Amino acid sequence: MPKRNGTPTTSNKNESVHILVLGDDGVGKSSLISTYVSRHFSERVPGLMTRVRLPISFNGGRSKAGSGVGGGGDAVVSKGKSNEQVNMDGNVSGGGSGASDPVITIIDTQSSNVESLLAAEENVEAVVLVYDLDRPSTFQRLEGYWLPLLERCFSPPPAVTETPNSISGPDDVIDYNKIPPVIIAGNKLDLSLAAPPTQEDARADRQQIVALLQRFKFVRHCIKTSAKTLLNVNDIFVKTQQAVLFPIWPLYDLTDGAITNICKKAFIRVFRMFDSDKDGLLSDLELCNFQARFFKHPILDRHIQGWKKVLMKNKPAHSADYIREDKFTVDGFLAMIEMFMLKDFWEVPWTILRHFGYDDNLVLEIPQWINDEYLAQWKLSAEDEEFLVSLFTQFDSNNDGELSEKDIQEIFTILPSPSLPPWHPARSNDMFQNSFSTPSLHWYNDLFPSPPSSVADMSINEEDEDAGVTILSSHETSSSLHENISESGVGGMNISHSSPPTSFAHPSLTFVDWLSYWLMVSSINPVKTKMEMYHLGNDYRSPGKPSSVLSVRINIFGNNKCGKTALLNSLVGGYKDPLNTEETETPQTKCSQVSIPRARLKSLRKNAGSSITENALVHVILTEVPASSISAAESIKNCDLAVFAFDCTDEVSYKFVETVEAKYFNDNNTPRVFVGTKKECIKTVKVADDIEEGAAKRSSSSVVVTAQIHCENLELEPPMLTSASSAGEARSILEHFVLCAIGDLRSQPFADRRRREAEWQRQMIRLGCIVGSGIVGIAGFAAIGYFWPYDKSEDKFGFNSLLQSVKEFFGFGRTRNSAGTSSVESNLLARSSV
Repeated sequence: MPKRNGTPTTSNKNESVHILVLGDDGVGKSSLISTYVSRHFSERVPGLMTRVRLPISFNGGRSKAGSGVGGGGDAVVSKGKSNEQVNMDGNVSGGGSGASDPVITIIDTQSSNVESLLAAEENVEAVVLVYDLDRPSTFQRLEGYWLPLLERCFSPPPAVTETPNSISGPDDVIDYNKIPPVIIAGNKLDLSLAAPPTQEDARADRQQIVALLQRFKFVRHCIKTSAKTLLNVNDIFVKTQQAVLFPIWPLYDLTDGAITNICKKAFIRVFRMFDSDKDGLLSDLELCNFQARFFKHPILDRHIQGWKKVLMKNKPAHSADYIREDKFTVDGFLAMIEMFMLKDFWEVPWTILRHFGYDDNLVLEIPQWINDEYLAQWKLSAEDEEFLVSLFTQFDSNNDGELSEKDIQEIFTILPSPSLPPWHPARSNDMFQNSFSTPSLHWYNDLFPSPPSSVADMSINEEDEDAGVTILSSHETSSSLHENISESGVGGMNISHSSPPTSFAHPSLTFVDWLSYWLMVSSINPVKTKMEMYHLGNDYRSPGKPSSVLSVRINIFGNNKCGKTALLNSLVGGYKDPLNTEETETPQTKCSQVSIPRARLKSLRKNAGSSITENALVHVILTEVPASSISAAESIKNCDLAVFAFDCTDEVSYKFVETVEAKYFNDNNTPRVFVGTKKECIKTVKVADDIEEGAAKRSSSSVVVTAQIHCENLELEPPMLTSASSAGEARSILEHFVLCAIGDLRSQPFADRRRREAEWQRQMIRLGCIVGSGIVGIAGFAAIGYFWPYDKSEDKFGFNSLLQSVKEFFGFGRTRNSAGTSSVESNLLARSSV
């Protein structure tokens, strides 16, 4: 069977087009090929033509066919729609040929061996089926033999795998999307015109052709031609090339008679990108921009009004509105595209989709600049932030500052299947297959528990006035969501982590939570996150300016059973019992937020000004690193703060994190902080006698004392003692972490000492510069005095006298007498003589 798995040719990648010419013997197959190639009809042609290879000039999905045969063959230039461009207003403008030249291969056949040829030929992409207009029996053979033969050879068994519309059915259902397009050519029209048919015969002929087209949906055109007079010969092969270059599948499902789901997703994405004001509607101006972008031809206002009238007239009774507020809705835009398809203008949708980077399978190709520019940038740019803000604002249907489950589902409906957010566990294999960690969502584990987990949902939203810190919402799961899941029977499912369910269940998200989730997935895999935004319509190419969103990445290290999982649960919130945990086998990432005084953050301290008392929101991305994953490079380099968690009552636990710090963080200046868990156990040690009690207390407290001494030696903040059972401590812990990462707390070893040494070096350099400048100035002044001529008569301002004094001071300018001695020497000689 031919190798055609419903995948259209990648014509936009300049591959060859293979056309198979079929039909009964004597219908003129070889004559059609010969005439098309040479533009000349020959009475003598071979019974079977060899394979003909011709260049195709291709430009943006429009074809221009040509050939050169032997040394002097005439060029064949196709005419008609292949060299023209259909615009959104229905007009036709001239097209041009491109620079790329794929190849068309035309294969002639004989009816005796056609079945074996079909079985051996793997790359058949279109079929020209020829019959003789002067022999009605050859037309009957089309319906009785040739077209059913193509169905048997090209249509596979009933679909068992998912297609864009999940095609499946009984054994007698034929999947027309798997069959290559067929162009029927009624040859020898010159003989038919010699004896024109009666009006009744012409009507019957038309009815037969219409019935044939309705029965065999993969037949694209039925054209009457004459190889002898060259009538419509070019059109036969031009239409065939267009059927390959602009395929129906996967835009339109011939079996269902509707646009495919993947085509809808692609055009909804295009609609969103041209919806400049993000109101969910396409205005006349936005439609004009759309037209000018793709077709370089303005659309007139009367054509826009004509489209609106046509859409309103043809809207089904119970369908959504096509026109609202005198603007096009998404459904109206899709209906407009479908009209082009039904009118056989397939080049219009393909021109649009290929411009946006969709291949012939409607898979969006990710541009290379996403990998090049964002490879090492996990923080969102200002443009990314603006895009996420616009998405949130556009799909907040109730304007209540929250995205409901339906709103979130609507945002991600244009993504390939499964159309789920990137942080959904069902997409872990796609998003985070080669990443260091994966997102951990407490609300998802609550909805789809996996034994023996008993994690439940609880929202913590308290404020600690004394700490001066406010921790914001922790992604509350509404009770209605639980009720909906329970009613649908999903709530009782036990799904293993290796196969998470793809059901769309999601709690409402505030804008803060919305940004935190995106930062969380970006911290795990920034490139995949940028790709996800690109799928949603963010095609801003430049790296852009830094975002105003503050965020920190914190990695938590510790030995097994040291309490780091419970600590992380208490910081994130949403857990009924943070202490009810399981052993973490792989790195897990969670997110939270905390409000910090702006004056205490390094990046905002300079610009605090009058807003020094205001708070700044900081998104905190927390990753729990199991003991088995500490050696990975990502656990060390991809964090703004390293948290070393140890059990206050377990010396082995502390020795573990001390060893980790010395081994992996000794040679870098990564901010770090030590955290002691289970502090309540220090106060509740109970033993039988006083001696054992005192020894136990000293043993428990010695771990904390050792950690304190270690931090003092490194000039770090003292260890922070915590208890996961105390929910009120979460705010102060998060504040402490953020201030250690980007605030004013000591978190880098010997940072104060290095700061003092650097300041001392700067002072010494400054002093050296001053002293050196002074010496250079004096030496320069002396040099000037040495070479400056002395003339007392011209010393109006006493400058020469000053220079003379300098000269005499350095011994350069002493006045000599006639004996060759200076005045000073003469005085000394006089005194000695006396």
